[in-house]
Amino acid sequence: MNDIEISYVAKSISYDLDGICLFVGRRKDNPTPVEFYYFLELDIDLTQAATISFLKRGLLQIGFNFTLPSQESNQGPYIAKFPNVITIPPIGYPLNLFEAHIHSDTIVFNYTAQNGTKKEFRFSLAGFNEKYLEQFV
Repeated sequence: MNDIEISYVAKSISYDLDGICLFVGRRKDNPTPVEFYYFLELDIDLTQAATISFLKRGLLQIGFNFTLPSQESNQGPYIAKFPNVITIPPIGYPLNLFEAHIHSDTIVFNYTAQNGTKKEFRFSLAGFNEKYLEQFV
């Protein structure tokens, strides 16, 4: 794992006590991301699945469900870690997360709060492409 580095803090957004921070991991000799890390400072019920949806001008491009592993404490931040290419069940569709980030302008996280209410957090990707590529100039 020595050839993996955290290359860029792509985005951090918070509202009141809720927030999300995106880190992108890549190999030192390759600009293509290997892993995406979402640090979720949200009131998430870990027993329920959450959804990540990629939007472009308000239209759904693609999305998938995920669950977070249990923690000793039921307080964030929770870390959702994904490889760059994931397989979306049940049809086995391969999704390249880097491409999804590039072709979208917003990520919507839908989740169930610990009190049982449904919530959403909108994460803007404005400037992601430019800021990610700046590190190689």
